[in-house]
Amino acid sequence: MNTDSSLLELIDKLRLPPQEQNSLSFCDGNRASRVAAWAAQLPATQITHTSVLLYQALPEVARLDTSPANRLEILEHLRPYVQQCIQGLAQSFLDQPLILPADAMKTAVIAQALQKHMSNGYSQAVADILRKHPNGELKAEESQQMVKALHRAITGLGLQYLRNAQIYTQVTSQLWLELNTLYLVAERIGVSKKSCTDPLLKTQQANSIEQSFQRIVLLACCRPNQLRQQEVNNVYDALENWSKFTALRPTQEASKNLFTLDLNGSFPPGYKSQWEDQTTQPHGLQELHFEPLVEALKKQSGQASSGHDILIVPNAINSRLLDHLTESWGAEHRREQPRRVSQGVLEVALGLTNVHFHLALQLTFEQFLREFSPHKQGVDSHFAAQNLSGTDDPWANAFDAEKGHAEPGTLGIANTSRTNTKRPTAKNEKYPTHQIQMSDASPGGFCLDWRQNVPKQAKAGELIAVREPRRHQWNLGVIRWVKQHKGTSQLGVQLIAQQARAIAAQQLQKTGEDNVYMRAFFADRAGKNLDQAAIVTAAVPFQQQNKVNINDSGKLSTAHLTRLECATSSASLFSYRILEDASKAVENDPATAHGAEEPPIDEFSSDW
Repeated sequence: MNTDSSLLELIDKLRLPPQEQNSLSFCDGNRASRVAAWAAQLPATQITHTSVLLYQALPEVARLDTSPANRLEILEHLRPYVQQCIQGLAQSFLDQPLILPADAMKTAVIAQALQKHMSNGYSQAVADILRKHPNGELKAEESQQMVKALHRAITGLGLQYLRNAQIYTQVTSQLWLELNTLYLVAERIGVSKKSCTDPLLKTQQANSIEQSFQRIVLLACCRPNQLRQQEVNNVYDALENWSKFTALRPTQEASKNLFTLDLNGSFPPGYKSQWEDQTTQPHGLQELHFEPLVEALKKQSGQASSGHDILIVPNAINSRLLDHLTESWGAEHRREQPRRVSQGVLEVALGLTNVHFHLALQLTFEQFLREFSPHKQGVDSHFAAQNLSGTDDPWANAFDAEKGHAEPGTLGIANTSRTNTKRPTAKNEKYPTHQIQMSDASPGGFCLDWRQNVPKQAKAGELIAVREPRRHQWNLGVIRWVKQHKGTSQLGVQLIAQQARAIAAQQLQKTGEDNVYMRAFFADRAGKNLDQAAIVTAAVPFQQQNKVNINDSGKLSTAHLTRLECATSSASLFSYRILEDASKAVENDPATAHGAEEPPIDEFSSDW
């Protein structure tokens, strides 16, 4: 590790305010007891008012000319109220459209500012102690103060990063500079493995500075811009425990570690492969050792908890999210297809309900079921329109049923010869489409620049249908990642299927009543290379190895979902085999029928 910089040079990187105040105006004093009394009077139920008071008070704490011990005591009195206030404010800017309304954005800025002011206060305590002991040799009491100050400052910056990840905004280089610097200080004075109790922890009473730091690094390495807000939060909660299975190590050319981090720099972790030329490696470059965590998660993937597991996988971390994490931490993802600048405009429909409406020739699902009822087609089947009213459709009351909601995908209408004798009665305003500018494209997807009126359903993992204006055929994709950039929401869309058509699919049960029919799609060209037949369904309840009844424009069949080829939080794509009946499979596999071998299990590339 680089030891050229002195501890004083390190803390000068933190850009802390001058200590120019002798007293705190909000409590008319500088003692921790006065601050505690003031905080106890804050109106807990009036979040907006309390946030204003704290927003005015916190900068003074970092500017107060006082001892490290007193500053820490003041901050510890304020910390519970600040975090409670931030959690309350978060309800106003999370689960909102990607481009936040002005009031929501203002609230997010205030919440992040409160967090930053707290971290500044703790960082100031670190600087105060080091200025007294520039050699890093601390007495026992001062060492305890240092551990708490470093732990709290790093934890606060981690919470700031968490909320940046949840609203898909980039962090400043100063955040990573401060994180790296504070951890480097902990390493240099030998306290990085010291534990510190923290009431904000949910599953344990204490963790080390190293664990707190690794928690943030792990989150940064899991491609959070491909996750939904709640998923990002679920991962962060899980990392409270998982971070103890990772470590920072000096770089070794022969090691299998994928990620590195320059503790002397102002950048987040990156792939080790970018430093293949060792002559250009930063002197303080460290490797992130994730292998024990990844291996433990792989062993428990798909297995029920035995009570003797090495680590705990919370219920909120489902199998799809677990796969995303192990792939992000365990394999390097490189762009396979070059992007090209594209200035075209695409017509876009979002959400399973909305996409199905447009691919079904603008029939609502209830109309679709009635239009293609087997009774109407002269087929004797229990698939009757009167038994499949909209009230029986689990998606009829979905949040996107009226406003339009989709999971990114590429499904185009292949069967355009359907009779459509009935005009749809639903107003198209309930199933909107949008004209959105592309910024670049590749054979496997494209980037959309959505500048205004972004629907709430535009989220990572959503199903999306796109087509060129005035064209008939739709393509399906999934939103792979989301970024906010200069007032624009950028959506990376990965194509998953072409030549698709709207169908209805019913999951068959081994015992009890079968599920109702739900929206789905057939696609002759789907998958990573758009070269295999597939069925696209809702994310639940369909699973690999299920048998499903299919209504394809009145033609009934039974299919076996052989493999889950891709899954997001909103949709699943399965390879399938058509069955002659519920128990006997015929030889003609849809994949081989199109001249292709049965594809191996594969996740879509991470280009988009």
